[in-house]
Amino acid sequence: GRPGGDSTSIQIVEEDPSGVLIHRQWYDLDYRSGYNDFDKQIAFIGDVIDRFKPQRVSVDATALGIKIARDLVNIHGSLIEPINFTTFSKEEMALNLKALLEREKLLLQKNNSRLAGQIHNMKRIITPHGNIKFNGHPHDDMFWALALACRGQSKRGFRIITVFD
Repeated sequence: GRPGGDSTSIQIVEEDPSGVLIHRQWYDLDYRSGYNDFDKQIAFIGDVIDRFKPQRVSVDATALGIKIARDLVNIHGSLIEPINFTTFSKEEMALNLKALLEREKLLLQKNNSRLAGQIHNMKRIITPHGNIKFNGHPHDDMFWALALACRGQSKRGFRIITVFD
């Protein structure tokens, strides 16, 4: 990332024996932390994989994430789960994250005010054309990384009902 641009956010969650997800660790890799190129970021992600031994690593495979996802798959194989961010997948992940938080099935670190702020500032907007858009101002990288980490972890289904007058 460049000044004002996106950062690569890594959010690590662990499922405890009761099925509750515990937010264990987070990292932001961008120009401020000295990770201003993809090779440095991929090496750091490899170190995180070696340290935490995850069962799954979900990676944004759209836009700038395409190269990182492809390189990580080449290095780590099927451990890496590339996810295309679409209107549908973003809504599904955002609602899943909200459901986990509301049901206290996801415990966040108490002192992570940046993540809490990004969760709080995420807005679901319906455009004049009826499309759904998510906007986290000023940043939302940590939110989407956490939503990716928790993807598919909500066990209770829910339906989305929209009413138009």
